[in-house]
Amino acid sequence: MKPRFFLAPLIGALLIAPFAAGATFDDLGLHPFLSYSAAGEGMGNAVVSLPADPTNLWINPGGLAFQKGWTVYLSPADEVRDGQDDLRDRVFTVSKSLGRRNGIGAALIARDKNNIGFRTSEGSIGVADILEKSLLLSYARRFGERFGAGATLIGFEQTSGEEVFQSDRTVAFTAGVLARFPFILDDDYPIELRTGASLANAGATFDMGSTVARLPLYARLGVSLNHDSDRLTGFTLAADVYSLLRNREVWVEDDQVEVRNWLQRLGAGVGGEIRISGVVAVRGGYLYDEDITGEPRSGGTFGFDVGHRIYRAVGGVFEYSRSPASFDTADHVGIRIYLDPEYF
Repeated sequence: MKPRFFLAPLIGALLIAPFAAGATFDDLGLHPFLSYSAAGEGMGNAVVSLPADPTNLWINPGGLAFQKGWTVYLSPADEVRDGQDDLRDRVFTVSKSLGRRNGIGAALIARDKNNIGFRTSEGSIGVADILEKSLLLSYARRFGERFGAGATLIGFEQTSGEEVFQSDRTVAFTAGVLARFPFILDDDYPIELRTGASLANAGATFDMGSTVARLPLYARLGVSLNHDSDRLTGFTLAADVYSLLRNREVWVEDDQVEVRNWLQRLGAGVGGEIRISGVVAVRGGYLYDEDITGEPRSGGTFGFDVGHRIYRAVGGVFEYSRSPASFDTADHVGIRIYLDPEYF
């Protein structure tokens, strides 16, 4: 199968999606302003062009085509915010290479949103606990040594003791491509340029309580540069930009409603990572979101990991990062485990 058979539906969806009508209750589920990984948040959420990364499953499955061996990522209590602990993400992923050119993966992402205030049908104020559940299954294929394309099937459901927050089950898909271009500087300094693009959360509307909801459809583009030495020391620089592709009504001052179109719902991030001797990595970045909960979000990010980053054997890494959240800052913690059977 040639790459153009993956590119045609992706490009077509990118052209059509901005003209889709908005829903009365959108942006549930996996949102582009979070990478749902500690390393990704530390790099300013610039992850769409990173191959063989846990975020490939929900942001760009094309990167899964470059998977080697097994990778397991666990984050049992991600996004613990200053000032309140009512919002937590629990992330569990596993990905595996199938031969030299295929990769598969699965993920479960559960978001707890507790003590959420709402107005009841009688006009009083109530409090609800909400659980968002996203199950993802991914497949990717590599074409030659440079090009990968993939797709993710997403199952989503939101549950709550309050009917107004109880949703139907729904499905959606994410498609993406990633290309790698290696070259040499000064005869002995290897650099790799990566480019990535994806369309995420394409799916139909579904019922939630007495209203209509949908997942946040968005397009994402990015580029990164990477260098690795033979001593497991190197760096990565990355930049992303995305747009939410549906209109959204938001409240502004004096109880007025403002409609934001897809050109007003932008986000971007830049970041970098320095790896030292395969044991320590230090990250930093900056992110900006034009539309997150009706107000822009911006700020610096930083993080690190410690462990054995031995990609061709067995490795275990502890990851930490800190980044801006909706109304505060958030800590992100994760554990990544590698196994490449070809090494033995």
